[in-house]
Amino acid sequence: MFEGVNVHDMYISAEELQEWLNESKSVGKHLLQGYRGAISNMTNDIVSDPRSANNSHIVNSDFSLNPKYMMGFTPYPSQSKFILSCLYVFPEHRGIGLGTHLIYTAQQLVKDKAFIQVAVEEKQIEFLGPFYKKQGFKTTGDRIKDPAGMVYQDYFWASFPLKLERVGRTIIVRW
Repeated sequence: MFEGVNVHDMYISAEELQEWLNESKSVGKHLLQGYRGAISNMTNDIVSDPRSANNSHIVNSDFSLNPKYMMGFTPYPSQSKFILSCLYVFPEHRGIGLGTHLIYTAQQLVKDKAFIQVAVEEKQIEFLGPFYKKQGFKTTGDRIKDPAGMVYQDYFWASFPLKLERVGRTIIVRW
């Protein structure tokens, strides 16, 4: 599933996360900044927070010294699903296509094997909704409140036609 990683990117599997964090204090600091920029109620512990704990990551190759972008994700091959938990471009590197690069990378990772799902917090929908739609993502437009009280909207992408249907607090994906 990971043949689409660019030579300028670094791939860190979920199993390697703790080791990578131990290599440099700056890695953890930068990752936490990215997660907090994407997830407003992110905890201080990347290793134990359920939104990051099982994630693999793609970052720029010199991330520990000069963080530009990061993507945290969990693939579920048996469900043909790829959860994009965090896509973050550091503020000083925005506007030059790095977010589009990360989406393209995610799309290449899944190709025709899975769909991508990303939840966008309500306060970010106005800004990020058009970005995801421009990248070919679809949404039902439904805003969903999770058990913690956070309101979000799900966006989905696949290289094959998807049918989206809301059932309770869940969007069902059919193809």
